[in-house]
Parts: sequence; structure tokens; C-alpha cells
Amino acid sequence: VKFSGGSSSGNNNTGNSNTGNSSGTVNPGNPVSSDSLKDKFAGCFKMGTSVSPNELNSGASFIKKHFNSITPENELKPEAIINQQASQQFGNNVNTQISFNNGAKQTMKFCEDNGIPMRGHTFVWYSQTPDWFFRENFSSNGAYVSKDIMDKRMESMIKNTFAAIKEQFPKLEVYSYDVCNELFLNDGGGLRPGSNSKWTKIYGDDSFAVKAFEYARKYAPE
Repeated sequence: VKFSGGSSSGNNNTGNSNTGNSSGTVNPGNPVSSDSLKDKFAGCFKMGTSVSPNELNSGASFIKKHFNSITPENELKPEAIINQQASQQFGNNVNTQISFNNGAKQTMKFCEDNGIPMRGHTFVWYSQTPDWFFRENFSSNGAYVSKDIMDKRMESMIKNTFAAIKEQFPKLEVYSYDVCNELFLNDGGGLRPGSNSKWTKIYGDDSFAVKAFEYARKYAPE
């Protein structure tokens, strides 16, 4: 099972926390007797894990015992949710059509059924985003589109994803979403160049990242 760090800003505190003590002990005056990770750190932050559908099948009990946050491993990445055929038919070159595969549905249903909040992952990424998403008419051999067209495609991708989650999984708590992922090269290399990121290729700078957060804040359900 893969671990991902939690954030104190996203926790559901129900009691007192003591995150400032230098020893690192959680609630030292009232220690938790449970051997569950999420219970041990309940006063500090969520305990999250990234899961694949296979891990949900084989490790459901372990996941439910130890974690109060789930991040789908690949199931909500752009290549998994944007529908090329539907976008070509109904997108009018700008309206990105979203559809969830069975793995995404299984993961979100698991979270919904077990009351486990989900952290979405991810909208804007240089990897696992199909090249046709950046081309005219969402075509595999079309010319690359303008920044204005890409603005609309990005906005509709984010808007339609949030809408689809809310409609199909109304009881699911989505408490956080990774809007942009790995914008920079390793070892202080700066923004990924156009040769490595289609986003930079289209925009020529990092303005797409700013817009991505603007759209996410605009359309994220309450």
C-alpha cells in the first residue's frame, strides 16, 4: 500500500489536537489505544493512501481500518476520463467530454459507501494526457490548437469532471483535488519545456497553471 502525506488543513478534527509538541506525540494526555493509523493521527491530519481497483479488491479491510483519505492511482488522470469520441461528436472543438471507466466508478463508489473522503488526482499534468487533447477537433492528427481554445478545453474538463462526480456520486466527499501535478523538472530544472509538456508547448509559459486553479475554484462543489 502506498502512502501519501495528509494535510492539517483538510482534516476533520473532532477533538483536541496537539501538533505543536516537540516530541511528535499525538494527544499525549489521552493516548489512542487503537492500532489504526487514522485513529492514531486523528488529531493532526488525515492518513491517506493511493489505491488501484485491484488493491480495493484485495485490501479493502486494511484500507478501511487504517485510512481516512483515498487518492485514485490512475483512474482520474486525464487519459482515463476525457472521452475522445464524445468530444469530437459533441465538444464543438472546445467542450471536453468526460466519462468515468469502471475503475474510477469502483473507487468512488468504495469511498462513498464507506464514508472515506477522496482526494482527486489530477487535472493538469504533462504525463498521461493524450496528445489529441491539444489538437484541432480532438483529432490524433490535427494541428495544435491556440491558447484560447485550450483555455476552453481546460475549463470544460474541470467543470465537467466536478459535475459528473457530483451527479454520479452525490454522497461522496471530495475534500481536495490535485489541480496541477509535476509542473517542474527534477533537481531545480524550472518549468517543463514545450518539448516535455504539451501545456507549455501551447501556452509558452506557466499561465495555464494559474488558469487551472481559477477554474478549479470556480467549479468545485461546496
